[in-house]
Amino acid sequence: MPTARAIAADAGAHGVGTQHVLLALLRRRAADAVAVLDAGGVDEGAVAAALGAVAGTGCRTGAVPTERVTVSPRVLALVRAAGRPDGGTGPVSDLQLLRALLADNEPSLARLLLSSLGALRRIDRALQDATVRVDDTSGGLVDA
Repeated sequence: MPTARAIAADAGAHGVGTQHVLLALLRRRAADAVAVLDAGGVDEGAVAAALGAVAGTGCRTGAVPTERVTVSPRVLALVRAAGRPDGGTGPVSDLQLLRALLADNEPSLARLLLSSLGALRRIDRALQDATVRVDDTSGGLVDA
């Protein structure tokens, strides 16, 4: 299961952005966040196509070594904002990370992609019914 850092490296990016977090969430097929995204009509292919349309291919020449990819301060803040409902420490769930991504008031590429797919309202409705499973952790999802 690739991390957001590995996805960014494969794309030739030198930093992990919100779009990489969204793609990493979608690749975790057993996660609660994927069920919510599925209910919102979002899948990895649609996000990848929207990303290509919005961001273009740029001048990337290929993958970069994963160890050279940094996690942006924005994504680190997103992981911190996800927090833990019990106030504890440790990894947050994929669903908590998705909630934080959607609750972020700053514009992000991930929100732009979801908006371009017309999925934000559907995802919000699906989130209202979603619950966090104890074993659904995103420890290592961002690989910060």
